[in-house]
Amino acid sequence: TEYEDVNNYSITVRFVCGARSFLFTGDIEREAEEDILESGQDISADVLKVPHHGSGTSVLKIFIQAVSPEYAVFSVGQANEFGHPHANVVSLYEKLGINILRTDMNGNIVFATDGSTLEVRCER
Repeated sequence: TEYEDVNNYSITVRFVCGARSFLFTGDIEREAEEDILESGQDISADVLKVPHHGSGTSVLKIFIQAVSPEYAVFSVGQANEFGHPHANVVSLYEKLGINILRTDMNGNIVFATDGSTLEVRCER
């Protein structure tokens, strides 16, 4: 696939450790989300690094539902110039019952797993 926006070329990786999994999405936007869904790959994960810092350009409900994460991590700077994450994106994750963690509010976020249990530690 050729994309106009270079964000869609971000590497997306699913990391699996035992029964636990993590999906790291970089800055992908809707178009890449659609392509990933169409690929048929298993993208389910306990933890989702939210695409494109929670920008409104990457928020397909069907993508989030396919991942079905317990935790969604928004990697954003405090008072960033882009206004990330966008309120409608945060609201969608909340409506889906997903635990939200944000680097602008929680500081550094660390997940640890032994392949069975999942532990999360936040700086604040």
